[in-house]
This record gives sequence, C-alpha cells and structure tokens, in this order.
Amino acid sequence: MTTTRPIETAATPTVPRWRRLLAAMLIVLGCVLAPLSVAAVWTRNTLLSTDQYVDTVAPLAENAAITDRVATRAVDALFAEVDIQGQVRDVLPDRAVVIAPAITAAVERLASDAAHRFVQSDAFATLWREANRLAHAQVRNLLTGEGRVVDGKVVVDLGPVVVALRDRLEGLGLDVFSGAADSATGGDLVLFESQTLKKVQSGVDLLQTLAVVLPIVTVLLLAAGVLLAGDRRRALLRAALGVAGAMALVLIGSAVVRSIYLDAFRPEGRAAAGAAYDQVLGFLRLSLRTVFTLALVVAIAAWATGPGRLATRVRAGGRRLVGRAGDRVGADEVGLSGFGRAVARHRTPLRVLVVAFGTVLLMVWNRPTSATVLVVALLVVVVLAVLEVVARAGASVAASHE
Repeated sequence: MTTTRPIETAATPTVPRWRRLLAAMLIVLGCVLAPLSVAAVWTRNTLLSTDQYVDTVAPLAENAAITDRVATRAVDALFAEVDIQGQVRDVLPDRAVVIAPAITAAVERLASDAAHRFVQSDAFATLWREANRLAHAQVRNLLTGEGRVVDGKVVVDLGPVVVALRDRLEGLGLDVFSGAADSATGGDLVLFESQTLKKVQSGVDLLQTLAVVLPIVTVLLLAAGVLLAGDRRRALLRAALGVAGAMALVLIGSAVVRSIYLDAFRPEGRAAAGAAYDQVLGFLRLSLRTVFTLALVVAIAAWATGPGRLATRVRAGGRRLVGRAGDRVGADEVGLSGFGRAVARHRTPLRVLVVAFGTVLLMVWNRPTSATVLVVALLVVVVLAVLEVVARAGASVAASHE
C-alpha cells in the first residue's frame, strides 16, 4: 500500500514578545557588525602589517599604469636635475644651435625608452618593494595618527629608481646625466591622498584592537538571535540575507568612494592612483564577496529546508536524485538510530554551528583564494546535507517505534 507523504509544515512555537524583539535586535546588530569585522581583519592583516602591505603592493611593479607613471616621473626627475639643452648648446657651433631642441627631444626619447625597459626588469621590482617598505611608515602614520605625514600624502620615493636609470643610461654611453646627484629627488609617486583617508583615523585603532574579537562577537550575536527566535529557520534566512545585504552595500560604497577619491588626483596621476587603490583594497573586496557568497549559500540552505511548496518540491527532487537517501537509510542497521534522533532533535543549532564554523574559518583565513571560498562553501553545504539525511533517518526510526 502506497502512502502519500504530507506536505511539510513548520510549527512556529509561541515565544514572548520581548524574546522576538531581542532576537531581531541581535540579528540586526550582527548584520551591522559583519562588514566591520571584515574591515577589522583587513586593516590589521593588510594595512598595518608592513610585510603584508609590501606583499600586497608588490604586484603593482607589473601594472602598466604604475610602471608608465614611474618611468615618466623618473625621466622628469633626471631632466629637472640636468640642463640637457644647455649642454647641447655649449658643444654646438653657433650656426647649429637651432638643432639643440631636436637633439634634446631625441635624448628624452632615448631616456624614456630606457626608463620603460628598466621598469619591466627584476631590478625595478626589487627597488619597488624596498621603496614601499619605507612608504608603509607613512601609511601607519596616516591611519593611526601616530606620526606626521608630509604634505598630506603617502608617496613612494623613486630616488633609487632615478639613480638606477641614470646609471643605466651612462652604461649606454649617454653621460649627459652624470651631473644628477645620487640623492636625486622630484620623482616621488603619490599613491594615496591622506586628506581623504585621515577621516578614518579615529576608527582604525578600534578596528585593530577588535580584529580578533569582533568576528567572533558577530557570529555569536547572529547565532544568539537565531536561537532566541520563534522560527529559527526563518530567522537564519533573514540573518543570512541581512549579512549578504550589508556586504553588498559596502561593496557598492567602495566603488562610489573610489570614484570620488580619484577625482582629487590630477588626470596624469589618476590611473596609477586607481591601480594602487584597487590593489590595496583588493583583499578587502575579496573578503566582502566571500562572506556575501557564503551568506547567500546559507540563505538558500535555510530556504530549501523550509515548508514552502517550492522548497518541498526541490527537496523531493533532490531525494530522487540521490535515491531517496534520507528515507531509505536504515538507521538501526548502521547503528545510527540514537545519533540520528539526537541530530533530529538539535537540527537547527547544529546547522547554525556548521554555518558559523565556515564563516569564522573564512574570516580568520589570512588570504583565502577563490578556490578556498568554493571549497569551504561546498563543505558547509555537504555537512548540512549530511545532517539533514541523518536527521530524517533518525526521525523515521523514532516514528516507527512509537
């Protein structure tokens, strides 16, 4: 005799009004703190760590906007140090002085070509790392207010690059720049305008202090809000959507701030500043997208386990695809009856713990790659599915013994 499985319904327990309000407040607070937690970890691990900051900006040595700007600034610095056209006039006969500008232009083209070849070399990559290691002190001063930032800017000193370019030109037989001093200046590259970023100083110390605690507090707030709610599955769904929404808002805000920020730069330096902005904030954006993706996975899982007609059909289709594993597994035969009944009784808290573990793992991971995010999210989904199968088997055994 074939029995028809009734459509699942969710019985929402009646809870006091104060408890529902407290649960909602905890979830809202957790959603607000979620992007702050990501920002706190990024601030401590990337902005305020010299080694990590240098590793972050090191790839800029291969960015076309940066290398073009560095080459231009280095050549300009050399020509500012030496009067090439005056030297050419001094060695030309009076009647040939008119060609001095053309010779000077040719020298400038040669210097520019040499500069562009140099910024594509390993030697430049090494100098770039060293220059940014020194510049990181300005970043710390800017963000923490502990020191002084000259002219309100964070700059990379290109003096060593200018000197290396001068030596390379001399090696090519062009010794007109031999008068340039070893401490050549004027080739600094502005990476950040501190007049804009100084506004965040007051919050950086707090973020640095709470970088470890804040993510844990955020997860605990969200978990407490879900556990206190009358309908925990629906509360989990709303919490996940809230976290995803908060991450999306911050991502959109970073794009808007980028546009406003770059408007402060002159047109010739805007591309390099944009490349630096994108590189330094790249890990923050990746972290925000990671949590956004994980939150969506949790939201989908919470929806898929609900009593809705569409969710029920989806689950029924999934059971057919896996051979109705949750209904056909004999829990008594594999010794899981007691464990399955325990999982069935504590299904929601276990779901929360699995999701919380995945979230904390991604938050504390130093630099998760896209593959890392995918693997962790997949593991969370697989564990949730296993819990569902075991819980259904345990519930089935419990029902058969009644």
